[in-house]
Amino acid sequence: MPARRTPLVLFFPLALLLAGAASPPPGFKEGVAAFRKGDYPAALKAFKTIAEGGLAEAQFNVGVMYRQGLGVKADLAEALKWYRKAADQGHPKAQLNLGTMHARGLGVKEDAAEAFKWHKRAAEQGLAQAQRLVGEAYVRGQGAPRDLILAHAWLTLAKKGGDPEAGALLREVAARLSPADLWEAQRLAEGWEPKRPGGLLIAP
Repeated sequence: MPARRTPLVLFFPLALLLAGAASPPPGFKEGVAAFRKGDYPAALKAFKTIAEGGLAEAQFNVGVMYRQGLGVKADLAEALKWYRKAADQGHPKAQLNLGTMHARGLGVKEDAAEAFKWHKRAAEQGLAQAQRLVGEAYVRGQGAPRDLILAHAWLTLAKKGGDPEAGALLREVAARLSPADLWEAQRLAEGWEPKRPGGLLIAP
């Protein structure tokens, strides 16, 4: 299999709804309305006020806006700061974006191990794109020891979750596994369940 470096530009768009929340906090709806109207400075102000209060979804939104330069001059350091705040609270998309910035050296020194750490945390919560990146890391030994069994397991989950790029690499990895190793990889994938932050999944 030829060595290749899959582009890691996986920055999620602004989250306009609060997953699992009965109602958004005061100011969040106003921020969404301003964003939809294209009034990005007002949206950023609304989200940042809420983000400073500790809401992970708002922190993620602020990170996206600093990363993309929406309502403010693009600032990778600020994007990293807000992604990190949300990621530390277990926000999977913030974890993915934070890992991607470390993988690409965007606003921070390139660090494959740090990228893997955050991608894996997002993957463990069921984010298909992160699951593919974890699988790729295990294939190439980037940020984690090379392990084709774990690579196959994570790529299987990514494909099942709808990631469009996982299937091709999954087939390449499967062709390199013995029947016993393939069975073990499939067993790991079949026994997987998404989790909230805090526990151990599939393997280290």
